[in-house]
Formats: sequence, C-alpha cells, structure tokens
Amino acid sequence: MLWKKAYKEDAEYTRKESEKQNKEFERKYKEALINDINKCSDFYKQCYRILAKCVHPDEGGDVEAMKCLNQLKIMWGI
Repeated sequence: MLWKKAYKEDAEYTRKESEKQNKEFERKYKEALINDINKCSDFYKQCYRILAKCVHPDEGGDVEAMKCLNQLKIMWGI
C-alpha cells in the first residue's frame, strides 16, 4: 500500500528532523551555559578585586573583613 509507505517515510523524516533540532538546541544551550559561567566568573573576579582594595589591611581595612572576603573567593572558585 502506497499510503503506508508514504506514512513511514514521513514519520522517519519527522523523527530525523526532530533529532537534528534537539542536537542543535543542546549544542546552543551548552554554549550559552559555558558563556554564562565565564561571565559570572569574570564578574566575581572583578567584585573581589574591588572589595579587596577596600578591605585589605595594608589599605587601612579590617583583617576580619579580608578573611571573610577570602572565604567568598574560595566559595566563588576564583
């Protein structure tokens, strides 16, 4: 029957297209996630540098504040 063959071909084509779209979405999602992680890391580094200048004991800051900032640095992974 011709319609069964056409249906199977259409179903196979739809499945392949769906898989292709899923792979493309997954690739773009991973790229976006990696970019976001890198941006967050850069943001944390920038925040740390600014805060370190303010609270560093050599600059007239507090030793306890610097200890807390160093703990944040460890938590942030920078």
